[in-house]
Amino acid sequence: KAGGAKMMCRLILSFILLSYPVLAQAEFNRYDPLEQQFLREELMLPYAILLTDEVTGNCWTNIDVSRAALRRPLSEIGIEFARATGNYIVLKVEGQRHNSTCFGHVSIQLLTDATPNAAKWSSMKAPILKSEVISVSALVLSVDNLNDEILRVLKGFSNSLTQFLSKRVNDD
Repeated sequence: KAGGAKMMCRLILSFILLSYPVLAQAEFNRYDPLEQQFLREELMLPYAILLTDEVTGNCWTNIDVSRAALRRPLSEIGIEFARATGNYIVLKVEGQRHNSTCFGHVSIQLLTDATPNAAKWSSMKAPILKSEVISVSALVLSVDNLNDEILRVLKGFSNSLTQFLSKRVNDD
């Protein structure tokens, strides 16, 4: 009976996780129109992609495919990638295998350098601070591995970001 209860919990968790594809959508509409215009200008600058892999049990093997899934849509709208830049996409994946099932968590942060207003009036060099623009987080679950689920989250995030940035082109 205990095994049946665990299986039922897994099925319910799987249904809940897989029925919420909107978890991967970034909510750029939380900014007012002036902030959105400023963000569009700032976020058209080059990006660095930072990956943190904390997955065990051979649950995530498509790290290079994930990096490409972030780069491709942004490259298509003219965004470049560089190591020394002010914009960062930080992808962190955590997960492990329990019995034959992979459980994990994906978080994506879009960060940009931020300078405190007080630094404008100071003769000292301002510290480099990273400000979070958008954060997306999702639980992922798969019987085999987390590759497809992670790509689903990345696709939702990339779609939201490119749609937001493309509005700049359409609005001009």
